[in-house]
Amino acid sequence: MENMEELCTAGPFSQPTHMEHVPKTIKDSMILTGILGQRYLWVDRSCIVQNDAKHKNSQIMAMTSIYAKSCYSIKTLPKALMKNGLSAGQMKEAYSTKSTSS
Repeated sequence: MENMEELCTAGPFSQPTHMEHVPKTIKDSMILTGILGQRYLWVDRSCIVQNDAKHKNSQIMAMTSIYAKSCYSIKTLPKALMKNGLSAGQMKEAYSTKSTSS
């Protein structure tokens, strides 16, 4: 939680020091979120404080509500493959879904 305060400010990911630690799959998801016309992206590993058991448990208990209120869900690969990013096919499929649902 040492960077919690910093991450709660506006635009924390515009800082190069934060972006260099973000896996490519999440960076791609950030781009895809914008392409889909959305402003917010929920990433469990970033939105849930991982080393605070009380916070983590309360967020896990809220997951049904969080996902039920989402416009889209981006399912990604296992953590070991997060560095690979989303495939062009996944990006195209998501954009096609947006185009047909608009």
